[in-house]
This record gives sequence, structure tokens and C-alpha cells, in this order.
Amino acid sequence: MINSKARFSKKIKLQNEEKNQKFSKEAGVYIICACENDSELTDIPIKRFIGEDRRGILYIGKGVKMHGRVSEFCRYIKADSKVNKNWNHPGGKRLWHILQNDENKQKINNDISLDNLYVTFIEVEIKQGDAPTDKAEEKEQELLRLYFKEYGEVPPLNGTLELAKSGV
Repeated sequence: MINSKARFSKKIKLQNEEKNQKFSKEAGVYIICACENDSELTDIPIKRFIGEDRRGILYIGKGVKMHGRVSEFCRYIKADSKVNKNWNHPGGKRLWHILQNDENKQKINNDISLDNLYVTFIEVEIKQGDAPTDKAEEKEQELLRLYFKEYGEVPPLNGTLELAKSGV
């Protein structure tokens, strides 16, 4: 379990995120995961280098305004063949590039469809004098390090983890 102390929100369907008023506009960390569309939102396991991620985590991200960051990710999902050069979400961009290949799209859709993507989040506590960006970055790096320790790699749509800096 990457962080048993953190209290994340309930899962929100990624395609409904823009309409959902419960999604935080504050600084924090969000996790994009794959779930079955059943009543319990059962996680879809993903094979990892070490073991299997039974929570189906595809991306761990941060944002000063999480709603905006997740909306950026969603733009890539909704884009067909063209993306705006001003869009700036590395996980969304990775997924978009993967889905441009029909063979990749078919492989992914055998297990995970874009309809199965959900997001959960946790706000970071900002005290007077704290920079929201720094607090969100610290929490994101903490979760990425924990994920790496458990599975030997970061989630599939994340880039890399600075191992020397992170102390892993």
C-alpha cells in the first residue's frame, strides 16, 4: 500500500471530472487509476516489474489547483489526432501517444478502456508561509518513492523518479 495514512477522496470518473463539483480546486496530489465500472469500482490490477499493482494506478500527479491539472490530462484523452502545443500534462501526453497506435489501443482496451479511468485526490496541508507548489511536490514525490519501493518502477504514465534526490 503506497500510503495508508493518507485519506484520499472517493473515486471520481475521469470523464465526469470537469462537471464534478466535489473535485478539489486546492493544492494536492491526485491518482489516476483503472477500475471496473461495477457498483464497487473494483480496481483493475496492472502487472509491474515487481509483482502486481492491485489498485490499478496509472499516474500519480500534483497540482496547485488539482482540478485544472486533471482537466489538462482529460484534454489528451478527448483529443483525436491533434493536440494543442500549449497543453502541458506529461501523463496525458504519454497516454495520447500510446493511443495513436491502433495496435496499442487494442491491447489497452482488452483490459482497460478510457471509460474505466478514475481519479482520487488528497489535498496537502498549507501552513502560513508554505508554498503550495512545494507541499504538493513533496507529497507527490513521497507517493512515487513508496510506489517505486513496492513495484520497482513508477506508475506506467509517470516519467521517471529522481532516485539520487529521492533517497530510494
